[in-house]
Amino acid sequence: MEGINNQESFESFKNRIAETFKTEGLSEGLRAEIGRWIDSVYERNHKYSSSEERISIQLQIAQIYGVTEQYDNSWDFLLEASDYADGIKNAELIKEVDDLMDSIHGKK
Repeated sequence: MEGINNQESFESFKNRIAETFKTEGLSEGLRAEIGRWIDSVYERNHKYSSSEERISIQLQIAQIYGVTEQYDNSWDFLLEASDYADGIKNAELIKEVDDLMDSIHGKK
């Protein structure tokens, strides 16, 4: 996924958010930036995307919540993605969700 205004890649955005979180914690500014990014991702992609793309969006959001230690929010998105991946019987996405659950929530 791209950043809001500058065509930033998802990985770059996630890394930047993680670094900002390390230096200033979960400030109101960081919360607002995450909220704008989520709104932008949904606006650009969620409405007309495939099931696989929707799950991918949920996984990205879960990762952002994970790097900012908002574990309950991350878990909620991962559970929803897991249910959705199960529903469409996509073994690759089920594994990706499970791997993220282990990766993010194994740290909790």
